[in-house]
Amino acid sequence: MGGYATGLFPAGTTATTPDPATAAPVIMELAGIPDPPQRLIVGSRSFDAVLEMDRARAEQYRASESLSRTAPG
Repeated sequence: MGGYATGLFPAGTTATTPDPATAAPVIMELAGIPDPPQRLIVGSRSFDAVLEMDRARAEQYRASESLSRTAPG
């Protein structure tokens, strides 16, 4: 099974029962885009959660930046 870790399941963004009918218009519009994004965050709460996770992750990266940059590559 493929995929990648997003952290959304432990973060609780799936706490509500999703309604496929609310995502269907988004998926239909996505299907018509000539150059669609590789990933799309569907839903306002999910979008906010992903942005917050990205902000926190970037903060963690910056905290150890000097150590990370000690190795070539």
